[in-house]
Amino acid sequence: LPQKHLAPAAAQADAESAYELVAINMRCQIDREAGSGHIPLASEGLCKDLALKPLSREEIFKAITYAAENGSVKAQLDYSVYAARIFEDEKYAFDTDLIREYKENTVRFLEAAASSGHTEAYVQLSDVYKYGSIAPKDPAMSYAYAEAYVRTNSSPRAASYLRAVSSGLDGAQLRRGKEITNQILNKRSSSR
Repeated sequence: LPQKHLAPAAAQADAESAYELVAINMRCQIDREAGSGHIPLASEGLCKDLALKPLSREEIFKAITYAAENGSVKAQLDYSVYAARIFEDEKYAFDTDLIREYKENTVRFLEAAASSGHTEAYVQLSDVYKYGSIAPKDPAMSYAYAEAYVRTNSSPRAASYLRAVSSGLDGAQLRRGKEITNQILNKRSSSR
């Protein structure tokens, strides 16, 4: 895995490389498991070496964490999906410290991506607070991130998503959500 103490540009390049390795590994694994008749997600050449020695769950976890820590927005957005694979190993499935780290990192990395201007992170954060499996359920926070998504994205999907998230909220939750939205968007503006 890449070294931790690199110059910012080198760390960013290493982060993107680590993310690509994890993503290619996953595409190759899907191709292997799907068998014939499946349209390949990766070229045969890319998968040749990884077929002999695919990344372990631990290597995937370390690489995606490294990539997200060092500024790969793709890794920050996809962290929860790739990192969760470690819990398929019963050795880690009930490791409360690792579960807590995973949950904290998921929120932290999504917030970093959102602060960098990547609006798709707002939808993921809204879902995090809507469903409560990664962070405590908080309807006002879910609304706040959905509102931030609407304010930064003009797609029809954004307005529809906000309507779904706001359904059933009372006036106090909506007011709190709007206040939080302003804080989120102010934080985004100041980090640019």
